[in-house]
Amino acid sequence: MMGGRYDLGVRVAAVELLVDGLRGGLSISSAAHDVYDRFGVAQQTVIAWARQDGWVLRPSFSDFADARDEIIRLRAECRAKNAEIARLRALRGRLPDDRSGV
Repeated sequence: MMGGRYDLGVRVAAVELLVDGLRGGLSISSAAHDVYDRFGVAQQTVIAWARQDGWVLRPSFSDFADARDEIIRLRAECRAKNAEIARLRALRGRLPDDRSGV
């Protein structure tokens, strides 16, 4: 590699590794990360190369499952925080008013 340019052999090997990872069940980002670890090619670069070579890259079911799990986790955190806010508001309502303005 010189100045951000890769030779054709690296490009071919990087795209092959990306496609092999996808066929093996990896997500696009995981497969591209493997390419980066092996060849030092940025994820965006190898994905662009694969698209230029005619590969159609789609998110895998694991990508959607990961996103769904993250959404479920975040919603649970929001519900817990909302419950805590409601508890504190109820507690504040039961405190005697000391007329301090706070």
